[in-house]
Amino acid sequence: MSGETGRAPLARASGRKAGGWWTLVIATGVGTALWAASAPLTGYQEPWDAPAAYYFVGLPGLALLIGLFSRQGVLFTILQAWGGLFVGQCSYVMAFLPRGPFAAVGLLALVVFSLIAGLASGLGAYLGHRGSER
Repeated sequence: MSGETGRAPLARASGRKAGGWWTLVIATGVGTALWAASAPLTGYQEPWDAPAAYYFVGLPGLALLIGLFSRQGVLFTILQAWGGLFVGQCSYVMAFLPRGPFAAVGLLALVVFSLIAGLASGLGAYLGHRGSER
């Protein structure tokens, strides 16, 4: 760390904040955890079958929090959150849930819901960066 600026030399040299791929890693964990916690918390194996607040408010809400704490730009946060949330949810579904005739529809739904949540993380990143500029 540099004594003058409090920033790491790499961050100073690149002009970016340090942080790298943590948004992607955290989003992947959040996506997996949301599905893993669905049955114990709601009684439904698939979170979109649970009451609306669990998945349809919880997923974008958690993504907004991811964005607020992201150290990346808005676009990079959206892409990392979208990808991470999709990979996390999809990996849980593929590993632990039975596949049925509507599996392709479910995967398409995961893409769409993850994108919506990714956009929420972009809003969080925007708001987080606005707050840090003051």
